[in-house]
Amino acid sequence: RCNKKESSYTWIDEDIMHSTELAVKYFVSKGHKNICFIESKNSSNYFQLRKKYFLSCCKKYKINFLNENSIKLSPDTFLKSRDMLKNYINSNSKITLYLLASHQFANIAIESFRDTQKNIGKEISVLSFDSNFLDSFAPYITTISQPVIDVNKNLINLIIGKLNNMKSNKSFLYKSKLNEKNSVIDLNNL
Repeated sequence: RCNKKESSYTWIDEDIMHSTELAVKYFVSKGHKNICFIESKNSSNYFQLRKKYFLSCCKKYKINFLNENSIKLSPDTFLKSRDMLKNYINSNSKITLYLLASHQFANIAIESFRDTQKNIGKEISVLSFDSNFLDSFAPYITTISQPVIDVNKNLINLIIGKLNNMKSNKSFLYKSKLNEKNSVIDLNNL
């Protein structure tokens, strides 16, 4: 959708500003201020917007986020990314929560915490943005998840609308939802 008039084509997309604020608001409510943001080495509009809104929400919620607490990983270089994250975990004991910009980094993070003997939900917190992959892969991870049923219904309606009238253009900006599990420690109760 970059640099195009939104009414000039049919589209469906995530409200990234909403989902990012949902994540930040949630971990702030649990008392987390020392955050590591795990982002992608790959450049895409999605990851750029996720980082932009994350930094904006940090300012809004008065979190002093330091750039050195941002790690760029790549699922394509799993072993290198895992080692990089393990080194970061071992040398940054003040970090209480790791925010994954995408479920793509979940396997890297889970293995890194296991290798550093950090127990997710007991010693360290993890929150991930998700396309509902983690429900089956790591069902204990708290996620900001896509509303799959709403997305599917609207996608079908957009396709049917386009088939009925190729010149019509409609859109759907969906709002992700918090799917609270056991991976985020409530620091307020310690």
